[in-house]
Amino acid sequence: AKNRYNVLKWLNYVATEMHKGIGIMFHPTIPEDIKTSIFLPAVRAKLDYLDKHLAETKAFIAGENFTIADAYLFTTLTWLPHFKVDISQWPN
Repeated sequence: AKNRYNVLKWLNYVATEMHKGIGIMFHPTIPEDIKTSIFLPAVRAKLDYLDKHLAETKAFIAGENFTIADAYLFTTLTWLPHFKVDISQWPN
């Protein structure tokens, strides 16, 4: 049961922090300067947090096994090149 709740915790994090944080930048009426000065720094801080977490666990986001949270995180990370964000600076 503990593993299930850990997966749900991380699934919620990806949905509320990563998806919403990156997804907002697809909105066509938000000026580019707002995206680069406000939204991208917030996303970078969240990537710092995830990178640190994954450095400590040396596994998947929610533990030792691949879960739906990892798949969802992967999906949101694939959006970043559209905004010229190189995720290589977050190796984990």
